[in-house]
Amino acid sequence: RGLPPGLVRLYARLAAPDADGRPPDLIVAEGAMGLFDGGHKGAGSTAQLAARLGLPVLLCLHAGGLGQSAAAVAEGFLRHRPAWAAREAPLSFLGLVCTHVGSPRHAALLRAALAPLRRELPLLGLLPREGAPDLRSRHLGLVEAREALPQVDPAALACWLEQNCRLDLLLRRLG
Repeated sequence: RGLPPGLVRLYARLAAPDADGRPPDLIVAEGAMGLFDGGHKGAGSTAQLAARLGLPVLLCLHAGGLGQSAAAVAEGFLRHRPAWAAREAPLSFLGLVCTHVGSPRHAALLRAALAPLRRELPLLGLLPREGAPDLRSRHLGLVEAREALPQVDPAALACWLEQNCRLDLLLRRLG
């Protein structure tokens, strides 16, 4: 509803069962800029697309330089309802991953600050700056996977994610 026909066709093609009749295990749509940023009045924002396609949101929060304020920012994402959203179902959040975590002490501070939100927005990961893949960025921060992935060591990336994210909980929440 209210989406460009080309996007609707693309999503339908991605969500279609394969030759053996199995639907895809996972469809990931990466947003540009912030969750609610888009065209005029948020048109085409990641939030609007997620609402209209019925996709859950995995909120990734840049926590560098944040402590208790991370909870205020995360809660703002949970509660924010722009004008276009009045006609939509509320966003469904899978959980939260904090990036740019500076130290074990910083991680503990974030964990404590975000604990009151755990029912609505479970903390699924605290990704430290240390060991993070060095990915280039450009306008809007997007670099296509085919450009970035050749420089990333997949085994090191998998190990870093497994050590710092609750992938088991993420997969359970995906159901």
